[in-house]
Amino acid sequence: ASFEKGLGLDPAMETADDVMKTLLSLYFGEKDHRAAYAMQQRILSKLEDPAETARALSVFARSWLDDVGDTLRAREALEQAAAIAPTELSVQRLLLELAQREGRTEDALALRRRLADLEPDETERGAQLFSLGRDLVAKHKREDEALDVLEAALEAHPSQLEPLALLSELLAERQEWSELEGAYRRMLERLPRIADDALRAGLEHEIGRRLGVLLEDHLEDTAGALEAFEVALRARPREPAARAKAVSLAQRLGDLDKALVHLLAQASLSPANVEVHRDLFDLFMRTEQVERAADVASVLAHLGAASDRARVVLGAQTIADRPRGALAEEDWALLRLALEPDAGDDLVEPVARIFAAAGPALAASLTGVARRAGELAPLDDAQLADP
Repeated sequence: ASFEKGLGLDPAMETADDVMKTLLSLYFGEKDHRAAYAMQQRILSKLEDPAETARALSVFARSWLDDVGDTLRAREALEQAAAIAPTELSVQRLLLELAQREGRTEDALALRRRLADLEPDETERGAQLFSLGRDLVAKHKREDEALDVLEAALEAHPSQLEPLALLSELLAERQEWSELEGAYRRMLERLPRIADDALRAGLEHEIGRRLGVLLEDHLEDTAGALEAFEVALRARPREPAARAKAVSLAQRLGDLDKALVHLLAQASLSPANVEVHRDLFDLFMRTEQVERAADVASVLAHLGAASDRARVVLGAQTIADRPRGALAEEDWALLRLALEPDAGDDLVEPVARIFAAAGPALAASLTGVARRAGELAPLDDAQLADP
């Protein structure tokens, strides 16, 4: 009563703000909610800064919600705050909490989307959108809205695979193959935004592979499927399954040059794979590269898997240095390791020993490769070196 009398005598006194806040606290303590509400309006009328007004309204709303349990008063304060500061996250979070308490499902879903859109951190925004999309599917059966939210999650944070997996599952169940193709292609376009090279390469491989399977199995686009698998191989050149699929697709298209490129890469990954060398021999013969076919036939003969045709081709060719042995499996692994960009100097000596063991046969084969490629430089006696 003394505070009320003093404030009534001099509303503009220096301590008026503190007096009003104290009175507000006392009114809540006395459960005089009408007087508390009136004092809140009086306090608000003295505030000129919109941000400060929004903060005060949030504090008032929390009091009505937690101390009194008056959701109507709380909502009124929060809606005023949201109108003044529509991008204030704390206000939107309180509105969401209130909507969830009152069981207003539609408002709660809309507020979750708004909170995610306002979130400045991309990782957190992506996580919130994925959570919302998952709930729209599992709890509310609203797949159309979920697809839009999941697409937004991928746009916010392209390195997360969970939204892509759920989006793919939804579109596959609905057999919306063209939409799924578009989603994969948009993901590929977003990948350059990922700074982590290893993560980006992994995602490029996975999405390229998924796109290739989709185009081959459901859209009957063999050429597109081959391009997609080549995207996957660009990220992980030593992936045997993707390489084998690229070979199969190129052969189905009749693109023998591409089939040869992928088969040669496959042979480098599996140097003792008889089937790969047989396919190589057949392709070299079909493209009239008999000399190269004879090279492959010599390998097949060494592996004990040469066909009658391969033996005939091999016998008809004059090959100065045929294979006399095979590299051990660990030697192939070592040679491949030496090709890595960050290969260390400690690999120089072991690789040199492998080259030395190969001797003149290796020098002759490398010369033959360069000659066939049209890139062999003119040689003279001054350039001769011990093999």
